[in-house]
Amino acid sequence: MPPFIWPILIGAASIGVIQLIAPRQVDNVVMGLVRDLGRYKAKKRRMANTKGLMLQTLLQKDDPLQDLLLLDGSDAPENTQDLPTFTLDELEEFGDGQEGRPILLALYGRVYDVSLGHKFYGPSGAYGHFAGHDVTYSLSTGCKTVECLDQPIDTLTEKQQKEGKRWLSFFHLHDKYPLVGKLEDDHWHNLLEELVLTDEHGEAKNPILHPEM
Repeated sequence: MPPFIWPILIGAASIGVIQLIAPRQVDNVVMGLVRDLGRYKAKKRRMANTKGLMLQTLLQKDDPLQDLLLLDGSDAPENTQDLPTFTLDELEEFGDGQEGRPILLALYGRVYDVSLGHKFYGPSGAYGHFAGHDVTYSLSTGCKTVECLDQPIDTLTEKQQKEGKRWLSFFHLHDKYPLVGKLEDDHWHNLLEELVLTDEHGEAKNPILHPEM
């Protein structure tokens, strides 16, 4: 079967699923499909062996945390040791997208500049209220309201955590959304470092997530 057929089949299957779920969940299903298509395209550009990559990504059989390692090498951000640290208050103050300020989002303790996604995250965008906030809980649970921003995530289920990690993969691999900082004393940033960047001997495998190094 030609490779280009798979997105069509998966999209058709998604439409069938959408018809069976509550209308309020439709947005999450569509967003998830678009997100994973974006993740697939980003990984395809960076991986030498892409056999089975489309199915693994779109059927969510991949490990999104491993995607954070794909920027090692020429695509790695420069001077990562100098990335600034933000408190939640500073994130909102300096990253709200107002009056020429950048649009910053935090996810699992990592801060991304999504200013080039202004039509989505700018003041008139559908997710303009995300600007300057920690969106980990919101994207993990599919709750897009203001009340779900900047919320602690220690109550997330395993399924919700996996959803949040797929969003982390999306932002981290996105060509237009650079990593620009981290949240102050963020437990979840440290946890991700332990999960992704240590081998069986407890030694770091990649400096991308270690601004202190």
